[in-house]
Amino acid sequence: MEVKKQITSDLLTENPQASQRSQAPHRVLPYCWKGMTAEQRAAIRKTQETQRQEKKEQRRAEKSLEAEWGCQTRRLAEAALELEEQEKQLCAEFRRGLGSFNRELAKEQQAQQNYLNSVIYTNQPTAQYYLQFNTSSR
Repeated sequence: MEVKKQITSDLLTENPQASQRSQAPHRVLPYCWKGMTAEQRAAIRKTQETQRQEKKEQRRAEKSLEAEWGCQTRRLAEAALELEEQEKQLCAEFRRGLGSFNRELAKEQQAQQNYLNSVIYTNQPTAQYYLQFNTSSR
């Protein structure tokens, strides 16, 4: 009788219902745990495969996004270089115009100075002019 009970017991037959708790059927008793059923292992493998596919898709999306950002960065760099080149050209043109303006201004100033020296400042004061100052006490 004792042998028959041992042979047909939940321990030796590895009955999975024996490892479940009565108050919480989703939890198992660790000392009675005999492993997972084939359905449980298949469900875990299916979940793992789903997670692998999701991770693969996420990596693909990240790679695509990174490539798009790289392309955007490259376009912005090219646009910045183009704007910098335009700015250099405008600065060079401005310097040429400013140089031309300064040359014209220098010519006008030289002509004005020549006019002042040749026409206006021709009457140089003599020594007699300077001797008339400081001759009296008042």
